[in-house]
Amino acid sequence: MYLGEIARLILLKLAEEGHLFDGIVPPLLREKNGIPANILSDVERDPPHLFYSTEYVLRDAFQLSQFRSEHLKIVRYVCTSVSNRAASLVGAGLACIVNRMNRPKTTIGVDGSLFRFHPTFAHTMIEVLAKLVPSRCTFRLKLSEDGSGKGAGALVAAAKRAVATE
Repeated sequence: MYLGEIARLILLKLAEEGHLFDGIVPPLLREKNGIPANILSDVERDPPHLFYSTEYVLRDAFQLSQFRSEHLKIVRYVCTSVSNRAASLVGAGLACIVNRMNRPKTTIGVDGSLFRFHPTFAHTMIEVLAKLVPSRCTFRLKLSEDGSGKGAGALVAAAKRAVATE
């Protein structure tokens, strides 16, 4: 949800300081929440050293008619850095929970379009989680449809149970 906004703020600063797009600031970068997270997914879907999707994003979403190859590389670097950081933080947070639980086997329910559709998010998250969880503790991730709704339902049930026991 916020990954696009973080990337937008970085790209905006780079453009305003003249390091990107020759100082031209596309209107999209001036709009709060102007970059949805799926744009990061599109940019990162390109194979290494190819920038087909990135070019399309700059022409279509950013409305730029001219840019250099270094601009493509910078945009991809920013998007990749933001996504990798987010996936690493999620993986580290989950590892902390798994380590605290200290169970031999743990199943983690995961929901969200980033995990499901981003080309590298799930892999990076799992990689970090695996590095931080001791080998005696195994985990598996299970895709959960409508995780927010189910989580809210579980919370209400637990709260009712707590009130009933008082």
